[in-house]
Amino acid sequence: MGSSCSSVKKKDRRKARRSSSADSGTHVDICGQRRCSQRSIESLPYGAKGSPPSTCKSSQQETSGKSDTQANTEVAASTPSQTPKDHLLGVAKTSSPMHLSQTPSPFTTPLASKPSSGIPDLSMYPSEVRNLLLGQKLSDLRLPVAKQLFLLVCRLVSFGDAITTRLETAFVDLKEHCFNKGYELSVIDPYLGVDPSLVDDHSFNHICFHNFKALNKSDAIILNMVIIGSNDDNYFLPSKIEESHFNTLNTLITDSIVRELFHKWYRLDKNSLEPHYVLQAISKHLPSVLAKDKEERSHAFNCWREDLTKMVNTLQIHFADLEFHNKYMRSLLEQQINFLLEDSNLIKKCVLVQMDSGIVEANNSIRELVSSLDKQLPELQKISIPLTSDGHDSLLNTINSYISSSSKSPLIIVGPRGCGKSALIAKVSVDASLNFPSHAVIYRSVGVSEESTTQEQILRSVCEHICALYGKHPSEASNVLRDNNETLLTLLKRVSDERPLLILIDGFDQVVSFRNYDLDLLIKELPPNTKFIVTLTEGSSLLTDLKSRIQEDKLIEMSSLSLEENYQIFEKFLSDNKRKISDAQKQIVTSQLKNCPLSFYAHLIGKQALKWHSFDTNDAIIPKDISSCVSNILAEGENFLGTFVAHVFFSLLVVSKHGLSDFQLCTLLACEEVLKNLSVQNTNNFPIFYWFWIIQRLNCLLCTKLIGRKSVYSWKNEFIKNVVKQRLSDDMLVFARKIIFNYFRSCPPLLQYHEVDTLSNRIQAEELPYSAIYLNGTSAKKEYIFNITWLHYKLKASDPLNLVDDIELYRNLHETSEELDVFEKIIKFSAYSLRYDGSQILSQIYCRLNDLMSDSESSFGIKFPNLKQLFDASSKPFAPSLLPLNTHFMSLTYKDQILSSVVSSEDSEKTFCSLFTINSDPSHIVAISPDEGLIIVWNVFEEKIVRKLKGINQPRDVKMVDRYRALVLCNRELKLYNLDSGVLESKLKGVMNQKMPFYGLHDEKYVVALSRNRMYVNMMNIGTGDLETQFKVGEDRFLNSLLVSANGKICVCGDETQKPFPLLVWDLSSRKLIYDLRIPHHEFITNLAAISDDGHYVVSVCKELNSSAPNFIIVYDLQSGTLFKKWKPDCNTNSIAISSQGGFVLNGVENCRILVWDLSTGAKRHNLCGHSAPVDTLQVDEIGKNFLSFDSSGKDHSIRIWNAESGTCLAVFTPDYPLSCCQLSSNGKLVVFCFKKSTKLYTLLLCHENSVERERIKNGEPYGQQENQCQEFDLTEA
Repeated sequence: MGSSCSSVKKKDRRKARRSSSADSGTHVDICGQRRCSQRSIESLPYGAKGSPPSTCKSSQQETSGKSDTQANTEVAASTPSQTPKDHLLGVAKTSSPMHLSQTPSPFTTPLASKPSSGIPDLSMYPSEVRNLLLGQKLSDLRLPVAKQLFLLVCRLVSFGDAITTRLETAFVDLKEHCFNKGYELSVIDPYLGVDPSLVDDHSFNHICFHNFKALNKSDAIILNMVIIGSNDDNYFLPSKIEESHFNTLNTLITDSIVRELFHKWYRLDKNSLEPHYVLQAISKHLPSVLAKDKEERSHAFNCWREDLTKMVNTLQIHFADLEFHNKYMRSLLEQQINFLLEDSNLIKKCVLVQMDSGIVEANNSIRELVSSLDKQLPELQKISIPLTSDGHDSLLNTINSYISSSSKSPLIIVGPRGCGKSALIAKVSVDASLNFPSHAVIYRSVGVSEESTTQEQILRSVCEHICALYGKHPSEASNVLRDNNETLLTLLKRVSDERPLLILIDGFDQVVSFRNYDLDLLIKELPPNTKFIVTLTEGSSLLTDLKSRIQEDKLIEMSSLSLEENYQIFEKFLSDNKRKISDAQKQIVTSQLKNCPLSFYAHLIGKQALKWHSFDTNDAIIPKDISSCVSNILAEGENFLGTFVAHVFFSLLVVSKHGLSDFQLCTLLACEEVLKNLSVQNTNNFPIFYWFWIIQRLNCLLCTKLIGRKSVYSWKNEFIKNVVKQRLSDDMLVFARKIIFNYFRSCPPLLQYHEVDTLSNRIQAEELPYSAIYLNGTSAKKEYIFNITWLHYKLKASDPLNLVDDIELYRNLHETSEELDVFEKIIKFSAYSLRYDGSQILSQIYCRLNDLMSDSESSFGIKFPNLKQLFDASSKPFAPSLLPLNTHFMSLTYKDQILSSVVSSEDSEKTFCSLFTINSDPSHIVAISPDEGLIIVWNVFEEKIVRKLKGINQPRDVKMVDRYRALVLCNRELKLYNLDSGVLESKLKGVMNQKMPFYGLHDEKYVVALSRNRMYVNMMNIGTGDLETQFKVGEDRFLNSLLVSANGKICVCGDETQKPFPLLVWDLSSRKLIYDLRIPHHEFITNLAAISDDGHYVVSVCKELNSSAPNFIIVYDLQSGTLFKKWKPDCNTNSIAISSQGGFVLNGVENCRILVWDLSTGAKRHNLCGHSAPVDTLQVDEIGKNFLSFDSSGKDHSIRIWNAESGTCLAVFTPDYPLSCCQLSSNGKLVVFCFKKSTKLYTLLLCHENSVERERIKNGEPYGQQENQCQEFDLTEA
């Protein structure tokens, strides 16, 4: 493969930085990565494309210059310019120390800053991800204000405090949304903060309507919002009355007191062409309305209201005629709607908002106008908003008080089924982001998806969310599966007052019946800054057990809705369907709602009322409760479809685990028995009309959810499912299970388990074992629990906890056994790895059981034959797998029925930071540890040290001259060691640049290295240490990278002085500069560059100057010096590698994918996905067939081996702990790695239908002279 360079340093593993007394100042470890891996420091943070932010603190920025001394001086002088602020995110950008074979980038990396408490700075995320994590509303990035937008609110006078508060909240959100879209929104609601009846000169209606018309006629962007939500008080008087009409009114009024009031407040104005009686100002007779004293004003207004009420009531009686009403009593809302109806263009800019049954409650004139408006508006311009139940306001206040309190106990809300607990908890989740903006909100609802049906799944999901919020790796969340919620409580201790946490779980007791639950979480004390709210259903077994362990006063009873509120739900359902009921029917409905005051019941009888007619007399026979309503709806289906067909459909949804898609249901209903009972002719398909009828008539009992990529139907909840089940016979349930089992059993993907689409077959992977376990436990255990081929298929398509469900279901229905317990714990220990990629089941079983099966004194294999069968199959995997030679770091010890993970971990930061292959020797690896001053030669098959050289001064990089000699960078010096004999053979003269100590081999005699001042490229004799010659670019030109081809013929350097940065190419054989490569208005990011082994191509990432577009990739043909290829990925590149043998270029990009480009055609071969974080390590084998990908930052723990030609992932391995480094062997058949905080190396073999032991025997060969085997050499004095 090609050599390459990179500029991102791995996380600092030293306890303290060593200082250098020379001219370099602070020494920095930069041996973080092999020369084949590329990592960009100019790439956006992980969160920019949907990945977690780094939790590491920013390292001190390093700078290069003319010399080391000058560089240190320039750092102090240029610090402000080198750490610019990203004003959008508020994060300082700093560059990182880098590997010796890496070059610094002229760009900088934004690293995740952390608040003082250590929690991640979520500003690193895009706004959508950040708001989702915090449980807040989604919003786009704010744009500059470009346009003015007016929202004119046309509504009734009085809404009450509840609706007014909701309107104000909605307007705040709407303003923010408009601002994000580039508009400045002005909400014009004349009623906010004003009582129209108290305006002294009675000009409210006139002024508001005048401005309403003026704005609508202007060129401004106008949106009219007509809101109907309660009775219009209509307490206003006409400002003037014609003399004739006033005189007529005077004669009609019989009450002398009222007559005197009209003469008191109205005076004849003869200045008008047509004399009018004009309403006098309030202050004319009640001057105290203008008094400064509040009590005086209040008394005066009360007096005015008394007079106003009497006069208004009189006018409503005597001016009830439509002509008089339109002339004198028309409200502002009526005037506004009339104005809108006169102009079709205004209708297009109008929205009708109905708050509950507002149209029904409004007076007749308003109702007619709104009805006219409703007919002209398209459906998209109509909004129906249900009101918050007043009956739950006190409960909401209690919840808000709990959130703001110092309570350390969970809040448990208990209520009957159907009383609105889910709606309440959903409202709490929405309101929390407004009422408690500093809180992060985690909201989960049991049963809404396949991964929320058990308590374990819910708590794991909550823990994963907490890990993202508070800077922990998501693998820690899976520990909650085996430690009885201790992991959750431990993670909650990271919550601080800077980001308090609110956890909401709806239906905590509604888990599947065959899984157990744990009450400890509801009883234990919560850590500070954490609040936990759950809802439980009255009568549930979990609640019964809970009441026996806690005091009753810790439970909050949720009352049912009032009769009025339930009737609103019923009436709203009818209104949405354009129906109403008679007064007699209304009496029957209200009577039943008194007996069953549940919102779901109101909805169900509303559905039944859709079929009532005014001419029928016996329709209004209402079931007494929810169960009876459900039974009536089911009976309707039985009457239409026939009992047998209806029961088959009911049974299919009862016996399925998560539900079935419409295609699957129609296919299953097309069986011979069903079609025969339907008397269907000339078709073998289930008639689609019957399916449409089922969906329409039973929709109130069904729900849909996503399983994989498919939408499936299931019963709305367990209660309805149980009601349905009571109508079905056992034989019918068995019949349904058989046709489901036979259907999924015959699906083609089962023939090739290892070639399945992981998501599209998820329903099959769930339903097949679920039905089989019910039908035949013995067969199911053999085929679907202890069958390695099925397990490999299932775990690629499904979650490992679903396999745990299968085990638990089998245990509950058939038998319990110690073997099942052990297997379940194996799956739970491997849950994170298997959820990451289920194809690892082979390697995971092998790792967990190898030590137990290999113990000659143990009878483990005899005692557990099924586990022994699984282990034997995993030892010779039918699918390519990475199997470790030593499984101690992932093994399980079995003793006294207790399983525990055995992982060696040292309390030390010392570790091997880099691994290096040896030419033509795949059996050995060289590893260096700068902290310990150690170089070892490691036998990868025997997993032992065959040579150890200690006492070396900070080894930072290694170039293998041949099998035994290594040119090592020791601090800033180059030294030649014989690793076989443990001898220092030579020391090269001079020192390297502190920040950029780049070098490469020309041949076995010469090395090419960047000079200390970076103005030259030196060629030195390895044997004598003398300088042979120098390559000089020119005066005051400074190089910032150095690449040497594997054959030693071509050297490529980056020049940071010229603008834009060029690439300089030397022919090392002729020792001449042959090319000066540059692109106008672009510069090369030389820390992301690689050269092919034969020196024919160099690939580099390039960026357009003064552009925010993603960087792109260019390839130069170094034989002609021409631009050969140019590729533009959709996002920035993080890593790059080239293989002339394989004819491809690899690049890892920010969206966690890996792109494979064909070097000859320029086409994109593959777009590879699988990693959960951007990869910064790419290593290709020597023949260009396989390559390794890895994220050294630790966000993604996994190692992946790919086939570059086919684009398939050959194998994945996810260890339990993060790695410090890994290295692919030259033949691409094994991987060596080291854990962080460990100095032991481990080997993974790529096995396919072959055992580890057989591979070990085939590849073992000694290193060097036999007398030096396992020798330790102390070179402290060398």
